[in-house]
Order: sequence, then structure tokens, then C-alpha cells
Amino acid sequence: MNGFVNVLKPVGATASDIVVCVKHIFREKAGHLGTLDPGASGVLPIAVGQATKLFDFLTNKTKYYRAFFTFGKTTDTLDSYGTVTETNGTLPNADDVSVALKHFCGQLNQVPPVFSAKSVNGVRAY
Repeated sequence: MNGFVNVLKPVGATASDIVVCVKHIFREKAGHLGTLDPGASGVLPIAVGQATKLFDFLTNKTKYYRAFFTFGKTTDTLDSYGTVTETNGTLPNADDVSVALKHFCGQLNQVPPVFSAKSVNGVRAY
């Protein structure tokens, strides 16, 4: 088969886990067009067979995410899976949220957390 498969990745599975399953099902080479954190669920587009040659044309696209927040907690991993390191019972009001969101508009440089899968000197940061 040559083409694309959209898989609804569940929480817990890695993008690589899903690719292995797709390779097994179709008995073809396959690869994902982006990644989702194991703690995230969502649509994971996978190219199969000759469609894998289209990666360069498809990977630099706008992506959209929906997130849920818990206010008043900080963890050592900066996600919901880490150990809580700080709690604060204060909830932001609408004005506080509006002001904070303005800092996320425009071009940004993101610093990944120390538990990131990003490679540093050839070793995964986590």
C-alpha cells in the first residue's frame, strides 16, 4: 500500500509504537509526520510505502493543539506526570489570563524542559 493513514493515538503509546503497528499491518515501510508526547492523544498522520517520500513536502505545516490546564500546581517535569513541587490556591481571573496569553503571540523561542525527548550532545534530555 502507498498512502496515508490517520491513527487516533491513545494516551500512553509513543508515535514510534504506532508506526511499528502500522508497519506490521501493511507490511510496508512507514513513518509518522510529526510526533505526539506519550501523554497526549490525537490524530497521528502516518505515511506508508512510497508516500514516505513526501515527508519533506508535508512536515512543515501549521498544527493545532487543544490543551487542558490545572492552575495552582507546578511539577518537576512541567507536565501532569511529574512530582508536584509547588502548589498555590490562587486562580487567575479573565484579565490575568488575557495578559498572560499576549506573551504567547508572535514568534517565540521555546526552551524545552529538562525532561524533553530533545537530544543534547547526542543523548535524550530525559
